[in-house]
Amino acid sequence: MASVKAEIIYETGKNQTASLPIVMERYHVEEHSALGESGQHILNIQQKSKNEMHVSFYILTYQGAVLKSDGTFQAEKSEDVREKVAAVKKLRQELAELHRQPVCRMQWGEERFSGVLASLTYRYTMYAESGIPVRANFEAVFQEAVDIDSALQNDNTPQSPDRSKYRPVYENTHLYQMAYQEYNDPGAWRIIAEANGMTDPLDVTPGMMLVLPPL
Repeated sequence: MASVKAEIIYETGKNQTASLPIVMERYHVEEHSALGESGQHILNIQQKSKNEMHVSFYILTYQGAVLKSDGTFQAEKSEDVREKVAAVKKLRQELAELHRQPVCRMQWGEERFSGVLASLTYRYTMYAESGIPVRANFEAVFQEAVDIDSALQNDNTPQSPDRSKYRPVYENTHLYQMAYQEYNDPGAWRIIAEANGMTDPLDVTPGMMLVLPPL
């Protein structure tokens, strides 16, 4: 695929997000079975199914260049890309407010993939004349977050029944389906709607992060 502008939208706290612009070079998704040993579909598939997105991308922190008298080019504007690298690395760390890793959404055009950063490698591939790195290339694996609480690797805090949970919304997902999966009662969609300031169980957008309060 040709390089395409994309962004990583990630949690910074409860119902709070930030974004990091990137340039995606290529990706592939590995889909694993969502069927249990009996062949029945698993409602809480994250424990059995770990779909993964393998992606190569880079971050470039200079804009434009000018030709110097000695025939070399100098960036008109450059920043130390190591600050951006540090931001990406933090996506593998536990977010104190949530007691787990942040959920990320890779988004480019109409496409998106939500998950947690399972592995990361990076290298610096371009430097400014001053010696600071201005481009970093990444190889990353995001593990799909269908059930966040069971999927996130750094959550060592036991899940309490009185603790609110957070779930991403996927294509063709409605509040009553999430209510059935979480509470075994599709009619409990009103609880989710109230917690998120919503009135219509069908009025959800893929990529949204919803609060699932305890009963």
